[in-house]
Amino acid sequence: MDRELYKVMYISSATREMSGEELETMMAKCREKNAFFDITGYMVYHEGSIIQLLEGSRTKVEYIYNTIRMDSRHQNIVELCKAPIENRVFADWQMGLQSIDRLRIKKINTIEDLFQDQLSLLQLEQVCSRATLFFETFLKLARLDNYNLLQNRMAAL
Repeated sequence: MDRELYKVMYISSATREMSGEELETMMAKCREKNAFFDITGYMVYHEGSIIQLLEGSRTKVEYIYNTIRMDSRHQNIVELCKAPIENRVFADWQMGLQSIDRLRIKKINTIEDLFQDQLSLLQLEQVCSRATLFFETFLKLARLDNYNLLQNRMAAL
């Protein structure tokens, strides 16, 4: 049995923007599926841009990630990191979600701001450096309202 903990983090673009209600409906299904597969993680959504971290056994994480890659709601998927991990960052969450609107995105400057009191500094250090760089670049460019620049910059990382 595959007991090694593993993570995958990726970015993608939604094929269309989703309403808050649509996101919650989708997340309810994801949480149910993730509970069944013992997957934990977190997703940040901003105006059609998605960044998500999945954690669990390698086989199950790769299975879920491959279903996401084939999901017609996603396009322009870029893998930020995948690697074995010692501990889960989001151990208590089948799938956390932050949908960030334009007003809030302007107040977030760092990954610490993004997760506020939800994660300790030790947990934040477990997020790979490439993903941390992405989070902070994502936040900076989202404040500039320049999605094309965001996509180009992320593809270069």
